[in-house]
Amino acid sequence: RRSTRVDMATAAATDDVADVVVVDGADADVVELRAVERRATRAKSRAATTFGALEDGPAVRADAAMTAARRAHARAGVLEYDVDHRGVQVPSSARRFSMTASHRRVGASSVSLALYLDTVLQFGLLALVLAGINAYSLTTNVTDRAFTASYAVTGWDATAGADATTTCARTYETGGLVLSTSQGSRCGVPTLASFYNCPMRCDYEGAIGTFDATNACQTHYPCTLEKVLTTTQTAVCCVPRVAATVNKTPKEFQAVSIVVTVVFLLFDMFYTRNRATAAAIIKSSVVTASDYSVLVTGLGKGNEWTRQQIADFFSHYGEVVSVCHLTNTRRLVTMEREIKNAVQRRNEIQAILDDNEGANMDEKITKSILLRRQLYRMIALKGTKPTREALVKLDAKIAELKAKVVALGESGNSHLGSAVVTFNYEQHAINCCEDHCGDYGESIIDRCTGKHSPDFNGRRLIVTRAPEPSDINWQHLRRRDSNWEVVATAIGAKFVLAGALCVGGVIQYVFEVLRSNQLETITNEVAFQSTASTTSSIRLQLVASSTSLVVVIINGLLDRLTVYLAQLEVYKTKTIETNMLIATLTFVNLLNYVVVPIITNRCSSKADGVCNWYVPGGFVEYAFYLQVFNVLLLPLRNMNIKHIIQVKILAPMSKTLSMQESLVQPPAFQLARSYAELLKILGLSAIYAPALPVSYAVGVFGIFLLYWSKKYQGLYLTTAPPKLREDSFGITITARVINLLQILFGCLVFYRFDDGISTTLWANIGIWAVALIPIRRIRRLCIAQTQLANSTEDVSFVKNAGLHGGSTDDKTYHEMPEMRVTQSPEVTETRSRRVRTAFLCRMYQCEKSELMSKGRLGLYHPPIPTHASPEQLERLLKNYEPFGALVPANANYLPGQTQSTGGDNTAPPFSEKTRAKLDILASFQRRKRQQEHHL
Repeated sequence: RRSTRVDMATAAATDDVADVVVVDGADADVVELRAVERRATRAKSRAATTFGALEDGPAVRADAAMTAARRAHARAGVLEYDVDHRGVQVPSSARRFSMTASHRRVGASSVSLALYLDTVLQFGLLALVLAGINAYSLTTNVTDRAFTASYAVTGWDATAGADATTTCARTYETGGLVLSTSQGSRCGVPTLASFYNCPMRCDYEGAIGTFDATNACQTHYPCTLEKVLTTTQTAVCCVPRVAATVNKTPKEFQAVSIVVTVVFLLFDMFYTRNRATAAAIIKSSVVTASDYSVLVTGLGKGNEWTRQQIADFFSHYGEVVSVCHLTNTRRLVTMEREIKNAVQRRNEIQAILDDNEGANMDEKITKSILLRRQLYRMIALKGTKPTREALVKLDAKIAELKAKVVALGESGNSHLGSAVVTFNYEQHAINCCEDHCGDYGESIIDRCTGKHSPDFNGRRLIVTRAPEPSDINWQHLRRRDSNWEVVATAIGAKFVLAGALCVGGVIQYVFEVLRSNQLETITNEVAFQSTASTTSSIRLQLVASSTSLVVVIINGLLDRLTVYLAQLEVYKTKTIETNMLIATLTFVNLLNYVVVPIITNRCSSKADGVCNWYVPGGFVEYAFYLQVFNVLLLPLRNMNIKHIIQVKILAPMSKTLSMQESLVQPPAFQLARSYAELLKILGLSAIYAPALPVSYAVGVFGIFLLYWSKKYQGLYLTTAPPKLREDSFGITITARVINLLQILFGCLVFYRFDDGISTTLWANIGIWAVALIPIRRIRRLCIAQTQLANSTEDVSFVKNAGLHGGSTDDKTYHEMPEMRVTQSPEVTETRSRRVRTAFLCRMYQCEKSELMSKGRLGLYHPPIPTHASPEQLERLLKNYEPFGALVPANANYLPGQTQSTGGDNTAPPFSEKTRAKLDILASFQRRKRQQEHHL
């Protein structure tokens, strides 16, 4: 009898130690024969799967109850899953999250949503701390309130032969809840004090003997009311003067502003660290393809390096599973989307005509049904009238698009100079990143210091951890002879946005001028009245609130325009696109909410008493209403009216299941706009806080409302946002800008009249500048840090992806990310679905029956162009499919490779779990040998 011996290294390398069975004699031959037969059957089945043999089937009709469409809608949302021992989700356990679910639990299904909610929570705590710091200023403003209900009129009393002073009552409300909490309530800055509500002395400077001391209040009105005074009254008016004469900043402002800047600095440091920690915790609970992969750039545009050549180079760090060149997939992806939409509309129109409803679309029917049909035509059919002529045009358009796809040929497979390399173990991917430069800045430093990373055929490579497959903007991957097209598109989009901002600014300026004029008219009328008027007080509040509402509406339109223009620009990953969009949206928001209102409400540098910042209906109340409306309209902005119309009104009218599914498909969670909402709330609170400390209280309430509304939206109303990189560059940079704006506006706008304010300004800027020091990068360059794999627990990619027949130790039903997230939840056996299934079977090197029978990780590939030619699909598959067999590790060192990344470090790492398996197996074999020896 001969026995098969277990190779420990091989067993550990494939991570199938628990599945190794020691058999003897004929049993070993049978097992080996069956394994060969299975591999031959799979190879024959895969070879027989040709894309050209797949024919299209008839369009499936929709059901009135929308059962299938609603199931598809549920699958597309953010759901909670149980995970198996490998961290792979078990779809059969899908269920809705509760509103009290922790961020870690949410992160198992959507990392980006969990990190966003965690960020909102941290910013809420920041706003709460800042509100506590500014509580002293707020209470001081209330207790030191200097608004008066009277003013003094002085003049020479000829009868008494001396100056006489008469106290005149103000019959109107001089302050209010908002104004009482502002720093203007102290009336301590003459240039900002108003004759309307601050202490004032009105001096009559007319001819001697004309001062009426008895009826001074009804005779000698302030000359600032000349627009409502008669000629006779103007002749005997008095000249008003503010009581305060020294511009002096409140004593606590310097201390509070410095403490606030320090808090922002500490928050910047702790937030970045906490976000990285939270991301690590969340990522450790779920395994994805990016855990094993690196993104390589610098290969050269249009290069002809083969996948095998690149794999041989990177095999010096460990076993390589796959190499995927990033190619110009933009036109292929774009045209595939157009074909899909055209086919969908074509099938829907055909179904309408089959039901003899096409000719009756515009017949005399009730207005409600007519409106529904018009909406359906406009939204679902994109304005196409359901007629035979429209059907012929759509058929021609589909044929034309398919011909264009086929005509792409090899031009749709050009290399862009970047590639994704997937290792079999996460530790090898980490080692590879440690051995190469992570960006061009590090490359320049290495050149200056004489360090040389391993080069690939004379080319210096930039190697970073790869983005998630869902993070790659496949529709933006395109080839250009130069970057001028990218630059021209970006500049054109910025010019359009700048023009829109100018138009919006002009509209706001016009409304601000109208508001100021109306405010002056009403305040003059109120001051001239001898009795109190409730109507006038209400008019003052309406002036401030209505203008604030107009600004909120204008900003909402600019917000949508900014998002649309961002889609025209080119970003290789959605992380970069999101960060840029966050910064742009925040800039647009703050420009419209802060800069334009302040420019149109400037006060002179003289103590003329006409500044209307701190009067009822003035600039400060306007800023308060601006923040309140921005917060109160949050739930309305989160509502997707179009989607509600589609689900409630249009989906029941659909004739085909495909159209019905597309109408009920939930919208995507707008991650960039959600972050911009958060930063806008904090920005408005921080910038207006020096003048209105209660702004932070509004901000705390706004962030509280934002957190729960966005959590509800993300868990129940939208699809999960794509998994982005966990870096917080765009958020931290924007937060720093907000802190800088607070310093500048506080010192140069709200307290600019104080001669000693420059000391406070430069002290704050000095503290703020500390955040610009790249401490983490310096530390990373100066101190070598060894990273250890923690997400995958040293389980191989082959096993987690279910490749090469690798065991998954799991018999439950699993659903691959490609079928659940990146593709539409179709349930019909159309050609598109059959092509997609065949493509994935070829990618995972399995049969159709095995595709969904085991848990698998998503692989890197663009959206599958199901209407491409068979030759194009074969070329695409050849570029993105894993190698038929693992590229073995090469223990030889590359020139310049560090000792800790090559040699013995290319061997499979041993986790505690793997070591335990090996110990058990070795003990089992030892006992068996002892038994044989005794026999």
